Amino acid sequence: MKISRKNEGCSHSSKIERIHQWLDGTFIALGGNLSAGEDSCQYVVLDTISGTLTYKRLDKNLEWIKVCDDVRAWDDDVYCLLLDEKDGNSFVLKNEKDSIFAPMEKLFDGRFCGNMMELGVRVCSLTRDEIMCSDVKWTGNRELEFYRNDGTVIHLEY
Repeated sequence: MKISRKNEGCSHSSKIERIHQWLDGTFIALGGNLSAGEDSCQYVVLDTISGTLTYKRLDKNLEWIKVCDDVRAWDDDVYCLLLDEKDGNSFVLKNEKDSIFAPMEKLFDGRFCGNMMELGVRVCSLTRDEIMCSDVKWTGNRELEFYRNDGTVIHLEY
């Protein structure tokens, strides 16, 4: 697909590292720093219908997502993953106001993965504003291993 590129309110673009569903049937592309200042673009919107990548700065309605470690939308709702690297008291924020508790102790890393979430070493779903996690955990370096109750369920090398 041929993609055209445009800048809207910024000129210094950032590298794209991940793409998630966004508002109005578009996708948000993230990679840089959502709180980047000056003339830096903070995020990118991919419109697959028009074939356009639009590099942008956050408008007043979205400035609250500057603090997010990862962000995506489901329908008209914006979900923000906030990771507490000091104490691990992490949670998901919905539409700037509603918080959704992450059911894990000391959660230091995570990200949205399609319609699921990776929270620490668990794969979780976000349904009806509740996070539900599988009891299967995974690790991955040069191998991918899923385990439950300290026993390996699947072990793959790549």
